[in-house]
Amino acid sequence: MRVVVWAQRLLVFRLMFAMGIEKVPWFNHCASWSNMTYLARYYESEQPKPTAVGWALHNLPSSFHVACAGATWFVELVVP
Repeated sequence: MRVVVWAQRLLVFRLMFAMGIEKVPWFNHCASWSNMTYLARYYESEQPKPTAVGWALHNLPSSFHVACAGATWFVELVVP
């Protein structure tokens, strides 16, 4: 039973950390991640079906998007 629990923890760590590494500008060479504007576009276009909430989030100030990008990197790279 302990092996299964540790295997699940390892899997979750690998998935979260890999998602964080994929967003680091040095690895993906994405200009929108390097200037932290990716999430401004994400809320409206990257979801399966854009919603009114996505439109409202898209129209928030850029400081919100920068904070969200930083929080995303923290949660996906530091927390695991």
